[in-house]
Amino acid sequence: MKKFFLLIILFISFHLFSTDIFIPGSKIEFKEKRDSLLFIKNLDFSNYDILRPLKKNLFSLKTEKNDTVVIFESEGKPVRIFFRKDLFENTLLEMKIKIFSNYNEKDTVLFYLNEIFNKRKDFYSYSQLIDYIYENYNNSIKEYLEKYFNSYPTNINVLFKNSLVYKDFKDTSKAFEILKKAIPYLDTSEISFNIVGEILFTYHLEKSSLEDLLIFAFDRFYTKDDFPYIVYFAIDMYEEKILSMNFLKHFKMLLNKNISDEIIFLISSFFIDNNYDVENTLKRLQPLYESELYYDYGDWINYYMAKGNLILKRYDQVKQYLQMAEKEFNLNNFEIYRIGFDYAIEVNDKVMLLDYGIKLLSQNMYDKKINDILVKELKLKKTEIRRRVFDFLKVGMDSLSLPEVEVTDLDGKIYKIAEISKKNIKILNFFATWSPYCKKELEVFNLLKEEFKNDKNFDFIAVTSEDDRDRIKDFVKGRKFNFKVYCGGNDLMDSLNLEDIPVILLIDKTGKIRFIKVGYTESILGYVKTRMEFLRSLK
Repeated sequence: MKKFFLLIILFISFHLFSTDIFIPGSKIEFKEKRDSLLFIKNLDFSNYDILRPLKKNLFSLKTEKNDTVVIFESEGKPVRIFFRKDLFENTLLEMKIKIFSNYNEKDTVLFYLNEIFNKRKDFYSYSQLIDYIYENYNNSIKEYLEKYFNSYPTNINVLFKNSLVYKDFKDTSKAFEILKKAIPYLDTSEISFNIVGEILFTYHLEKSSLEDLLIFAFDRFYTKDDFPYIVYFAIDMYEEKILSMNFLKHFKMLLNKNISDEIIFLISSFFIDNNYDVENTLKRLQPLYESELYYDYGDWINYYMAKGNLILKRYDQVKQYLQMAEKEFNLNNFEIYRIGFDYAIEVNDKVMLLDYGIKLLSQNMYDKKINDILVKELKLKKTEIRRRVFDFLKVGMDSLSLPEVEVTDLDGKIYKIAEISKKNIKILNFFATWSPYCKKELEVFNLLKEEFKNDKNFDFIAVTSEDDRDRIKDFVKGRKFNFKVYCGGNDLMDSLNLEDIPVILLIDKTGKIRFIKVGYTESILGYVKTRMEFLRSLK
């Protein structure tokens, strides 16, 4: 408190000789016992000019129409400062902060930062104030946090910033306690939305508190651009059985609000996956065919229309949407093949059963259930099924040359990627140490390597875009990877126009990239093994 009053005294003493005004286009005149002064206009501190007195101690300078501030200094210190008369108060304060920051007048800067916050009481001004204290008065930062918390106990901007600072201090317990104090004062503002997001994505809430906060978010924030992340989070919580089944009604109520097409699609797909209110959900999906979203999500809109109609046993419509998903959007993944396969069983269509059965097995030919159905229903031998799967893969495989780019092993040795294990089939995993999905896929990659460790046809290689070899060594250490890891793989990703991770490349003995799998799925093991066996079969 003593320091705070000292700042006021310092400010008043400075204020008495420094706060002058001018009218743009007029002359500034003042007396100063100096032979010369430097002057700076409009905060352009890189541009100094010399001003000498017209006569003894009298300085005069003509201002321009666009001038806002003129600073006169001597020996690196401000002597007089003149501000344009018609400046708004907030603008004036901001200019003073820039001026005194330039002259390293820390206490004065702190005073003005405090003044701005006292006027605005918003997150930006408080964050600017606290960041400055953190940087320049680090030993006192917690005292200041407590001071502002006690002065503004219901200001969500103060509570949010204080929480973030304690989070930086690794005191997550304190940070969470502060955030919880903000909950009763939340409104529809962006800061309230950010607070809700911080609580949901960072901390653990009890079930009832979690549901209450999500209901609040559903009611207040459904128009926010980032609201889909809240919906994704709620869906994940439901699927992990953290939210009760009763919470489905809140998703349904959300559909009755003026929400974006993206959120309509998210909730509709979630409902169909959970066989909930399917008929009404299909009605909500139908208008999306006329929306801009259809250009980006048309494949999945058709998929869910097919899946929903299959649940309702509307078989003609299932077939229609299946064909649109595959032919119009070239959707070729396990999910759409599964719908086609289940549809074929329902309507006893042997031709479609064979078609979708082979497509399903192209994703994982070790799926015993699918194999057994094809053997039983179509009287096919397993060797014939295998041949058809390989024929399907051969038609759809890529033929890309492996780029001539270099990677570095963890000892610092540089290799051309194409020169690593030239004669064998390569299975290359591209990963990042920070990605949880990459970590999952690396575990599968390790299982593959272990399973095929005695097979001389295959080599397993992992490449990361990161260049910090020490960090990568720490990441690898203790994980018992049985394959070699390389770093500096950004050029490889760029040359193949790949942006997402993880990625698996399957490369044949001639060096051609035959398959590219982007993203982690639970079925990745069967997917890769199927293609490994196919590439082994090629002559």
